Amino acid sequence: MLLSLLLLQSMDAQDGRILFVSSWSHDIEDARNDIIMGAYKDTRYPTLFPGAGVLAKGQWSRPEDDPGINSGFRRYGASKLCAMMLCEELANRIAKDPKLNNISVVSLSSGTIPTSFGRRAGFLIGIVATRAIMPMLSEISVRFSPNGML
Repeated sequence: MLLSLLLLQSMDAQDGRILFVSSWSHDIEDARNDIIMGAYKDTRYPTLFPGAGVLAKGQWSRPEDDPGINSGFRRYGASKLCAMMLCEELANRIAKDPKLNNISVVSLSSGTIPTSFGRRAGFLIGIVATRAIMPMLSEISVRFSPNGML
């Protein structure tokens, strides 16, 4: 947020854009999240936003409480939810400012891309999925949807 506010001073007020990178992981009801071993089905985590303080202090969905990939995936989802809330709030504030209301504030979901997020998830996900399956899925998704999933 601070970076966006500082950049607003030098941004083109007519054609400027602020882009947030998002993910479907911020929506606990999105069926695609079930692929990650039901990370949001654990009854200890009924929401992605239990409170700003708990998230900021790293006290929610800790690896010590839930070893494996699910705790990290939930924290990633919570970070994307916070980014979406920031995007919405910033867009609303910019829209009310007559000098800045032509600046676009948008979010983009990049879809499936290979990352090292699963590196601690054990052999199957950590090695096979992130080094073999994810790159292949990325290629396939680009072939079928070159502009991303709309």
